[in-house]
Amino acid sequence: MTDTFGYEDDYQQQPLDPNIREQLKRAEKDRRGAESARLEAQQAKRELALYKAGVPAEGPGELFHKAYDGPLDAEAIRAEAIRYGVLQVAEPESTPEPQPAQDPEVETELKMMREQQSAMAGQWGNQQPDPSQEFLAEIKGANSAEEVLEVINRLGGETGVQTSGMR
Repeated sequence: MTDTFGYEDDYQQQPLDPNIREQLKRAEKDRRGAESARLEAQQAKRELALYKAGVPAEGPGELFHKAYDGPLDAEAIRAEAIRYGVLQVAEPESTPEPQPAQDPEVETELKMMREQQSAMAGQWGNQQPDPSQEFLAEIKGANSAEEVLEVINRLGGETGVQTSGMR
């Protein structure tokens, strides 16, 4: 920088005041510092965007970090990384099966409950229909008095229904 203003006109050039010269030096130094901080912030934003997009910092991802100069949104970065083979296309994840609890007390209790449930299901599952329900169903399905009497004579003794004295 020169000691004088760089005006190119017919006026006489005046030397700069030492205070002004000092202020200009400080302003230039501040400008360089601000430019450096701006570049660092821009680089930090870029790196953060790459990490958010899932691009690794090692291997091919390291080269991608150095070379990428596109938009800083995660989708655009991810698309470019997939295009260049840095990232793989993500398969849709299936919902993982819930894992049993690891607490031994809980496992023991769950096992006992399952055993009780299966024992009860076996007990109820093998049970024959109630004879009185079968008797009533056949009576209901009869179309005449003769059919009702036939059902009573056939099933009456099995169900405990007394049929003596009926006619």
